[in-house]
Amino acid sequence: MPVDELLATPTLTSRDMPYVTFSTETIEDVARTKADGVMRFKDQDYAISTVPGDKGNNVYKIESFFERKDQEVRNGRASAEWLKKWRNDYELYKQGKEIPEDGTPIKGWKLLSGAQQEELIRINIRTVEALAAMNDDGIRNFGMGAIEMKRRAKAWIEQNQSKEKDTLLLADLMQKIDSLTGTVKALTEKNEELERAVQKKK
Repeated sequence: MPVDELLATPTLTSRDMPYVTFSTETIEDVARTKADGVMRFKDQDYAISTVPGDKGNNVYKIESFFERKDQEVRNGRASAEWLKKWRNDYELYKQGKEIPEDGTPIKGWKLLSGAQQEELIRINIRTVEALAAMNDDGIRNFGMGAIEMKRRAKAWIEQNQSKEKDTLLLADLMQKIDSLTGTVKALTEKNEELERAVQKKK
């Protein structure tokens, strides 16, 4: 393989995006403890980053997390869109608001049992879209039944995309019908005016 191909930046897709959550812990404020001579504390925010399908996770102080991700974006190892989403999610977290799932939540999805949903969430497969894109590591981590669930998720997404296309097509046709109806009405009124004008002349 040519060297330039080996060095080429890989194409990133949504399935490569780590799942990131946030937490806050109370830790010692070392600087203030030193200055005051008594133990002081502060709240420290953390980012917990996990690859979908992986049981393990990486925990970073929030400042170092965003510094690291900024560098990864510059190096082409992370997407600027991912970073934007994580920053928005962190703002929601700080405001105490719920962070929406990026896709259809696995929790409550009718095509899986409650036990299957919990098992998937345990390995950070939290949406139907993530299940449909689950990689080999995720399949191995889940175990028996993972391939069938992935197939089911892909079929469900394709079916819904097809329904969405049909809905858009129907909306487009309805708009055209409304436009034609308006044109016919205008022409009819114009014709009636002409007939009345002709009758007056007689």
